[in-house]
Parts: sequence; structure tokens; C-alpha cells
Amino acid sequence: MEKHPRVLVISNNSFSKTDSNGRTIGNLFIGWPKDRIAQICVSSDGADFDICENYYCVTDSEVLNARLHFRKAKRCEIKPAAEKKEGVGERGRGKKNVIRMLVRDFLWHKNVWYTKEFRAWIDEFAPEIILVLYSDSAFILDIATYLSKRQNVPLIMYSTEGYYFFKGNYFRNKSRLNNLILPLYQWRYRRHVERMMNRVSRSMYLNDLLQEDYNKRFHDKSIVLYTTSTVEATQRSFDKENFKFSYIGNMTFGRPKALLDIADVLQEINPQWQLNVYGKPLKKEDETMLKNHPGIAFKGFVGYDEVKRVVRESDVLFHAESQDQRWHESLKYGFSTKMADSISSGACFVLYASPNIACAKYIQETGAGWFASDKKTLKACIEEIAFNPERRDTVLERAKDVAKQNHSSQRNGEKFLTLVNQAQSRE
Repeated sequence: MEKHPRVLVISNNSFSKTDSNGRTIGNLFIGWPKDRIAQICVSSDGADFDICENYYCVTDSEVLNARLHFRKAKRCEIKPAAEKKEGVGERGRGKKNVIRMLVRDFLWHKNVWYTKEFRAWIDEFAPEIILVLYSDSAFILDIATYLSKRQNVPLIMYSTEGYYFFKGNYFRNKSRLNNLILPLYQWRYRRHVERMMNRVSRSMYLNDLLQEDYNKRFHDKSIVLYTTSTVEATQRSFDKENFKFSYIGNMTFGRPKALLDIADVLQEINPQWQLNVYGKPLKKEDETMLKNHPGIAFKGFVGYDEVKRVVRESDVLFHAESQDQRWHESLKYGFSTKMADSISSGACFVLYASPNIACAKYIQETGAGWFASDKKTLKACIEEIAFNPERRDTVLERAKDVAKQNHSSQRNGEKFLTLVNQAQSRE
């Protein structure tokens, strides 16, 4: 039986039941002994103490305060999930820009967070493996690289994004000054990634496209580890007179326009059908647009417990990505954490997106749902779900197989543990 080494996880977000990145990393450790896990994190809200009890948190605000008062950064209190304020993560999205990211990295230099208390905490835990969740914040990668060398232990990297390959400004703030500084940010960031990758023993990637591109550049030893889902499939009646169609997720990268397309198609098939939209648009005009569409029932932002209820009660779950070319680079490697839950739920899953991005390739190759890149095909998919029960059952059966193969917590946990032990033995 493979053992569970002591793993130190380094990421921006803590293990969490409410944050998507926190769930992604936390699901790797389901069933892992809690005394064999510790985490360094920046976000102090919504920690999952069922996964880990040993946190060392230093927030951005504490680092800034330490700089302003010419002192070392202090360890911050970590709050359990029950104390997390609803919507904090959603409202916080979109604040990044090139200038902020550069300033943040400079503020987080080792001389502010590397304290006597921190060293004592690390030495007491004595990690045998370090796992870093890939980030567009260079300082996160630097901390992982430094501690791997300091402790002389293997470093594992889990990547869910392709920031290293982005050429344009993927931040929402595209002011002239931000665009002018972008080449400096990219040059500096890539240097830090390359330094980390020289130290990495094993890598995990969220999808095949990510693995393919990173392997071409770094030739690392890696596996694909899709998002794990803890959602259990439930039976639906699929009464076409009372179909419940739902979209749950954020409203970034032009998604509201794609949701309007879906609502148009639903209304064209049956004027009584509506798309239930759960999420919080960044722009007020997008929210108004969604609320005013007769084919949309706008529900606003909901917590993860409510998300699970909606998933259980929906007959058809949609995921949508904008096909606007200006978002193509940002969406290329996109693979929503909700996809695993949707595929595993027993509901019909429909993806409306460009055919060239990672999530679209996955659905087309696995057959775990319906895929459409235009409104005509989307209409055919929805009509097939509603009026062709034999075909619907075939796809649902395929989704069940794919969920078991790629999104099972037990199976993914076994893959992760095997990779950790391989890294530790330096095979």
C-alpha cells in the first residue's frame, strides 16, 4: 500500500468548499490524513478544516502593511468556511491588472514573509513533498521553488491555466499604461516559471491541451488530472413540459452574450422555456441585459450549497464561453470546474463554445455531453435532448462512464497518490 507523505501545499487560495480553486486542490486530498497536510496561502476566507487544519496564511494586506511600517509580515488568522462572506470571490475577480501584479510581486519579496515564526512552522511540519498550484503571481511560484530547495524535497506543480503562453493582455484592464508595461511583466513572469520548472519533479495538468503545450516547452514528467467531482448522479424524469435549464458560473470573458444566444434558442423551440442563470455579472449593463430577456430567469450569485441543489434539480446544465476572438487566448485552456459536476450529476450537459478550446475538445472527444458552436447546432442539441429519449439515454450513459473514468474522487486520489510517491522516490 502506498504511503501518504507529508505534503506542503502552496497556493493563493486555501482549501475550500466554496471557492473553485480551493475545491480543485482540496479534492486531491479526500481521505488523506489531515496531520500529513499543511498549507501556505494568501486568501484567509473560507478554509476547509475537513481537509487540512495546519495553515500558514499571510494576506496581501498584511504584506502591504508590513512594508509601510518597515517590519516583517505577521501570520494571519485563517477562517473556516462557515465564516466566509458570500460572494467575496466573485466580486474580487477582475481587479488584477499588469501594474498591480508587478507591484504585488515586488511587495512579496522573500525578506517580508520569511520570518523566524515561519521557519519554525516549516521545520516543525517537515514536508516531504511540496505541491504548488500554478499561478499568474510569480511570488507564489518563487515561494514553492525556494522551499523545495531549502527542504531538499521534490516539487510537484498542478496547472489549470496556460498563463506562460499568453501573448496578449488577458487582464480586463487594458489601459494604455498597462499595455505598455505588459512586455516587462511577461518577460519577468516567464523567467520565474522557467526557474520553477527546472525544479519541478512531476506535473499535473487539468486537460490534455495544457499538458501538450507545456510538455513541448519543458519536457516534464506529467499526467492529466481532470477536476474531481463529489456530486452523485440522480435520476431525472425529463418531462419536456417542465424542463429546468440552468447555467451556474461567473460572467467573465463575454459569457452574458453567449447566455443570450442559449435563451434565444430555448424560446424558439418553446416560448415557455427559460434559462435559469446563477451568477453575478461584472458589468451592470450585462445584468440588466440578462434580466430583460424573456428567455432568462436571472437568479444572481448563490453559495456552493445552493449550487449543489440547483445541479440536482436541473434537467439540462449549460456551460457557455464567448466566441469573440478577443477572448480566444484567455479561454484556450479553459476547463470549468462545474463541468465535472455537470457530467457526474445525471443531468444532460450542453457546452456552447468555440470548437478550438480545451473544454470543447474534451466534450467532443469523450461524448460526455452535447456540444454546439453555433445557434443552429445548439437548437438541434436541445431538441435531441427533449424529443429523442433513446439518444439522450445513450449520451447520459456515456457521461456516467466518463465521470467514473476521469472525475471520480477515489480514482483521481489514487492517481495523485501514485504520482506523489513517484516524485518522492525520484523515479
